[in-house]
Amino acid sequence: SSHGHHSMRAPSLFLSLALSATSNSLPLSVPRINGGILKKFGGGSLNSRGGFPKTLSILREKVACQRARVCASVDTNELIKVFGRLGDKEYVLQDIEKTSASGYGFASYTSARPKWILCYDQRNIRSEECPDRLQKAKWVSLFDENGQVEKKEFINKLTGLRFAFPLGPGFVDIRPNDLPSTEVSETAWRAFAGPDASVLTKDRFLDTLKTWSEDGGETVLWEQFQQAMTNRIDN
Repeated sequence: SSHGHHSMRAPSLFLSLALSATSNSLPLSVPRINGGILKKFGGGSLNSRGGFPKTLSILREKVACQRARVCASVDTNELIKVFGRLGDKEYVLQDIEKTSASGYGFASYTSARPKWILCYDQRNIRSEECPDRLQKAKWVSLFDENGQVEKKEFINKLTGLRFAFPLGPGFVDIRPNDLPSTEVSETAWRAFAGPDASVLTKDRFLDTLKTWSEDGGETVLWEQFQQAMTNRIDN
């Protein structure tokens, strides 16, 4: 009946809203559409009052278990040591952007702490107030003048990059002078160069970053870096 049809839609809408409210915290591998998410976690059914007494609790337990597996497979502090060495505090835009209110133009975004691994090697900063200046991505120093680096040198240079506590991870249980472990350095090499490569090129490094990026191949944020590296370790 029409009345029965509407009574079923309200709980469905409630579940959709409840799931969407937590979607940002779900692992990327978990479907974010309520139908798919229920199938993945064993489905769910309405009780006589139109509620979901078990589905959401089951969902929370499954997500918690999945997060626990991720945490067990990778040391977040080790990934922070790498991100804090590769990340930059400034992201230069391709074109000057102007605010709609004042018409003021700005050429870059800045952060107090490293926020972006840049998906470009260098870029001119064209500001209306200042003369042009060239920004080079921090990671560029990993490569020689020919845009290449061998594995041993890559790990040495990565370890030698200056660390700064990055924006994104939250609580950090490391000291500024703590070096990345051999394991995470090897993982970074495999992530960028491939498991059997003897040489990594700058072009390959950039192409890999762009596949991790979620802003059109401009930057990689902490969450995207963590997910990509975690997938690499798990696989």
